[in-house]
Amino acid sequence: MGKGVVAATDREVGEQSMIQVAVPLEPGSSGSPVLNMNGEVLGVLGIKSGDAIGFAVPSNDLAELMRDPKAISMQAWTTIGALDPEEWKPLMGGSWRQRAGKIYCDAPGDGFGGRTICLHQLSKPKPPFEMKVDVKLEEESGAAGLIFASDGNSKHYGFYPTAGSLRLTRFDGPDVYSWNILETVQNSAYRPGEWNQLHLRYDGKTIQCSVNGVVVIEAEDRKVASGAMGLVKFREPNAEFRNFLVGKNVAPPAIDPASQKKIETLMAAYIKESETEAGLIDRFANEGPAAVVALDQEAKRLRAQADNMTRFAKRVRQRNVIQQLSKELASPENDIDLAHAALLISKLDNPELEIAPYLTRLERIGKRVAERFPDKATPAEKVTVLRTVLFDEMSFHGSNADYYDASNSYLNEVLDDREGIPLTLTIVLMEVARHAGFKLEGVGAPGHFIASFGEGKTRRFIDAFEGGSQHNELEMADMNPMVLRFPGSLVPVTKRVIIQRMLNNLIGVAQAEGNDSERLLGYLDAYIALKPEDENRLGMRAMVLAAEGQFQLALDDLDRILAADSTEVDIDLIHRIRARVQNQLDQSR
Repeated sequence: MGKGVVAATDREVGEQSMIQVAVPLEPGSSGSPVLNMNGEVLGVLGIKSGDAIGFAVPSNDLAELMRDPKAISMQAWTTIGALDPEEWKPLMGGSWRQRAGKIYCDAPGDGFGGRTICLHQLSKPKPPFEMKVDVKLEEESGAAGLIFASDGNSKHYGFYPTAGSLRLTRFDGPDVYSWNILETVQNSAYRPGEWNQLHLRYDGKTIQCSVNGVVVIEAEDRKVASGAMGLVKFREPNAEFRNFLVGKNVAPPAIDPASQKKIETLMAAYIKESETEAGLIDRFANEGPAAVVALDQEAKRLRAQADNMTRFAKRVRQRNVIQQLSKELASPENDIDLAHAALLISKLDNPELEIAPYLTRLERIGKRVAERFPDKATPAEKVTVLRTVLFDEMSFHGSNADYYDASNSYLNEVLDDREGIPLTLTIVLMEVARHAGFKLEGVGAPGHFIASFGEGKTRRFIDAFEGGSQHNELEMADMNPMVLRFPGSLVPVTKRVIIQRMLNNLIGVAQAEGNDSERLLGYLDAYIALKPEDENRLGMRAMVLAAEGQFQLALDDLDRILAADSTEVDIDLIHRIRARVQNQLDQSR
């Protein structure tokens, strides 16, 4: 790296103030020191923007990290992004990894045609069975999809898109001579360059293959043996996978006729039907250029309508998730599935998220922990095993670089990436402990969420963000003076409060980003559904709704605040805001 200039010393990049430098940058520059002409280190390069612009973390900001590095061993770093070996087993080379709920394969394998496979260790069902996965190809010249009836080596069946077609194949060995193409079809249901859902069903006689809900291949084969299932990729282009599922029935639930009729009635109220006529093209063409202008204007109107429909559909999906969340949290405390509730929050932003596999993963980790308990283990011994498995062996750790990223509040991404904030890491800790057969409680300490176990003088606190370190109450007070200022701050909180705290975190993230009011509204809707008496959140939602032009809904929230007649709210201010919103509504009519 050569000479350059410092362009700015206090450029904000996310939450971090950084030094902007103009200097030629090459791959591998990250981590290099930025030196002045006296040889003093001004900072350390961390981000590249273009070929000659970079951002460095000021050296003074690194002092705190040096005092408290929260070090993670290199062995632990090498497992981040790696597939769980209890769940997946890659074969035939390739490069398989996972991140944020997706599995990636970004290198060709050692098999013919660049074939590489990844077997799901937990799935070997007997017929009838179904399986599905969402797949996206980097380029349509590649091929990737599902395999089943694998012998754990070179023999298996495969269903996958390739070069824009859908193909069902049987591999009877390692070379091209043992490759049997059972059927190849083209179908408009397949969407090149996008996510496509592959679904396969075998009933002991017929293999039925679907893409995006449309059956494209049906082939009879009574010789399918029971075996492993998983994923396959061919050739050079990369592929992404998500939502892999196996079971007796993994197809989306069918809509019953009564529900279908209701939906059609709602759709008719939302969209006006249009008609087509034979010869329409010629009739428009006869009108000359004016007809083209008119059609372009109509196309623009329809695009706007489609955008509105997309937003509307997102709000409906979110409302459905919120209904499920409210139902879960309406149960008695001991019956609430905390992980399920937390994953429903993830589903507010990730509608494709499949919750069941993550619940199964937590249960599996819990069983692994329980199997390691010594005979007649004390609570402290159980916690030691739990800490060893999660933090030493599985490398769960606190997020330092992207602490305020929304992904740290999505439990599915925390489980995939093994990185999170105190709250989500503590939820993992609590849920794994539950499946291991003992109870940890969540504690909302000032500014820092932790877990606890035991009672009285034997009570201990576990800091999941700090690698599962344990402390007594006096040590907690020494580390966090706010504990002394707020007596009772180390009291366990309910699961409902934990979920509200998750939503508050996401509300804060969305506010800081300030560019996605739909996401912010989703979090506020969920929070208010759980705590409808919270005037501050009602007021915030009213402001967001008014800014989005939804004046009547904003007035409804303001009226709820006024009706509560709370002494903690500036009623005169609410009246003034309401008058302003009412004026905006009147002007819009």
